[in-house]
This record gives sequence, C-alpha cells and structure tokens, in this order.
Amino acid sequence: MGSSNASSNGLVVEGAAALGWAEANIESKDPDLRGQLSEWCHSRFSEALKIGPEQLNLAREAWNARKRFSPVRGGLTSNLLELVKRQPDHPAFKNIKVVQWARSASKNAGKIFEEAVRNDGALTGTDIYEGWGSDMAIGDWLVDFDVSKRSPDFTGYWKVVHIDDENDVAFVRASEFIEVPTIGRLSASKAELSRLAEAMGRSHAVEKGLTERIASISDVVNALTIAPSP
Repeated sequence: MGSSNASSNGLVVEGAAALGWAEANIESKDPDLRGQLSEWCHSRFSEALKIGPEQLNLAREAWNARKRFSPVRGGLTSNLLELVKRQPDHPAFKNIKVVQWARSASKNAGKIFEEAVRNDGALTGTDIYEGWGSDMAIGDWLVDFDVSKRSPDFTGYWKVVHIDDENDVAFVRASEFIEVPTIGRLSASKAELSRLAEAMGRSHAVEKGLTERIASISDVVNALTIAPSP
C-alpha cells in the first residue's frame, strides 16, 4: 500500500518533469494491518461518485489546464529560448508568439482605440495591432519586431489584453518580460532576439504581407537550427 500512482496521470507533471517526485509504500503480511487497509479502501469506494460523460469532460478540461502550468523539465532559468529548446511542445508556449510588422494602424483603428480607452479605463496605456485576425488571442504574449526599416527592431514583450473582433483590432500592453505561472518571468538577450528575428524567414510563420509574419515561439526556435539559404 502506498502513495505511488499506477501512472503519472495522478501527478501534476509527466515524463522527465516528474523525476523529482518521491513516493512512499509499505509491504506487510500483518493480517490486522491489511484488514484495516482493506476496510479503509472499501469505505472510500462506497463513498465514490458515479462518473459519466459530463464528469469525464470536466476532468479532461481540468487535466489540460494543469498541464499548461506544469514546470518545464530541467533546471530553473529565466531564459526564454533555453526553456523553449528544452520542451518546445510545452502547452504554455502555444500562447507565446513572434510578430514582425511594418504597417502602422489605420486612422479608423486609431479612432476605435481612443474610443475604447475612453469607455474602459483598464485599457489606458495599451497599444494596438490591426488586421491579424484569429492569429492573436486574449492572453497571448508577443515578442515584437518592427521590420519597417532595414534591420528588425525589437520593440518589447506585449500581452494581448482585449480583442475587438468586429474591427479586427487587438489591444496589447507592454511588459519588460513574459510571465508564465509556475515557470516565471522570461526574457531573451539582445543577441538571442536578433537570431530570433532572423529565423522568422525559415519558420512556418503565417504571412500577413511582404514582410509581416506571426509564428509560435516554438516554431521559430526550431528554425534557429536550420541553416540560412545561401
């Protein structure tokens, strides 16, 4: 009898990330102890709730939510690229995207922005993207590059805080880092950001214009290992 699970599904983490867990078990032939354990288990079974499709769906949603906040395998670090290299398929990285843009927002988008800020004080201090459709969603983190000039210019990390679907305008707030629960505050060095911008051309980015692109951080980091075309 013990606390170990038959699989890692009873834990918050799986695979290599679960190596730090310690479990305790006991083996005994004492009939009194085994009788007490058996009685305890049967009492738990008798109190158990019946599970149907609704409960299974809720459990599946809860499990997927827990995976998004599980730690990345390996030691702790605040280096964004290092963490993505370690576990590119981690669910938390799906909401971190690299963006390259060259167009300024239209006058109409500017009016929409000003009106939204007047009506909702929580949007004060935000900025906007226009025309990116469903490629941006509330909660996304954006590693942003202005490519309107000769060289990409990193403008910062931005979090999408509001979406105006009708006018295709995304409201974003600047941050000095990307913050992910249980993983921490993440950022990249100037040299790493330069490499990241350069790798966008080799990634599976969604094209929004001649120079404008958006891609997941995992896809761009993977493209770093691909040699540039001669």
